[in-house]
Amino acid sequence: MGVHEGRGSMRRWDVADMVGIGRKLFAKIHQQKHHANHNHDVHLMARDLDGWLMQGIESMVDGSYTPRHLKRHYFPDEMVDQLHLSDRIFQNILLKQLKPTFKHVMNPHCYHLHGPHGVKLATQRIQEVMAVQQPQYIIRADIKSFYKSIPHHHLVQDIKQHYHDEKVQNMLEQIIINPIETPRGYKNADYGIALRGPLSQFFSGIYLKPLDDAFDTMDVPYFRYQDDSAPRAQIKVA
Repeated sequence: MGVHEGRGSMRRWDVADMVGIGRKLFAKIHQQKHHANHNHDVHLMARDLDGWLMQGIESMVDGSYTPRHLKRHYFPDEMVDQLHLSDRIFQNILLKQLKPTFKHVMNPHCYHLHGPHGVKLATQRIQEVMAVQQPQYIIRADIKSFYKSIPHHHLVQDIKQHYHDEKVQNMLEQIIINPIETPRGYKNADYGIALRGPLSQFFSGIYLKPLDDAFDTMDVPYFRYQDDSAPRAQIKVA
């Protein structure tokens, strides 16, 4: 699974590791939803865990993995496009396989890619800059409706620029352009990626890489962190 030539490459698929990740994640979800209706997908999936999990992992290894359609849910204050439970697990597995490539691809200013402790790391760096450089100005910026505004074709091209393995390219493209099941039928959107998806922050790191890289040439400390709603940038100007 190659990344940009000259920057390194990813280790080969480790099926045993992928199975272990999938089993552990499903067990956690099953425990959380053990009071769900007996017809809930989580109980049906538990009865055939080895079957669907192995089938999905094999499809990732051979590059044929295609997610189920997203399902759109409407709430009073938001609209959410939700992954099927199996796809949430498969995409978490895929994310784990991609993580070793981050140091070769992602800008180090993306602190959310460190995981849950990324906030702590970003906060420490900001405190260090405040104490040592004592900047006169601080700029805090958010990108409004960021995930909804990402054009699929641009993101797909960005993926292909950094990941040369055609199997990986194909899987990530299928995840990006995944159709949405709505009460009015299926929708093939040209913009937007699913909120709270395992790969949403990975995609945003790829898409915003030109912005992050641009700050490498500027004489200002720059830090970016994001949750599932929007990226946030802290820029210290001396």
